[in-house]
Amino acid sequence: MAPPEEGRPARGLCPAALPRLRPSPLLGCSAILVDFIGLSMIAPILPSIVGSQAVGNILTAQYLSVVAGQLAVAALADRFGRRLMIFLVMIFRLLRTSCLRRLASPKT
Repeated sequence: MAPPEEGRPARGLCPAALPRLRPSPLLGCSAILVDFIGLSMIAPILPSIVGSQAVGNILTAQYLSVVAGQLAVAALADRFGRRLMIFLVMIFRLLRTSCLRRLASPKT
């Protein structure tokens, strides 16, 4: 898609039509905080459920998967756009949560 001509507003889904958001360190820090709080709510009860070595394995696997997921989503966001990737990640998390709830619900 060609860039808009002088004086004409951009239309469609081209990047020029989307408003530019300034990077916010507060937003990045809050995302990390939410992830940390979610894990720190589970971590204290893990030793009573599994052994101490398994706790280290679980925490390591969780953080390695976060790093791998962030690298993959960042590359896709560079290619397809940040908003689309945020939307797709939110839909994926919604579907995953609903599937896990159905699996965890008692069968009647």
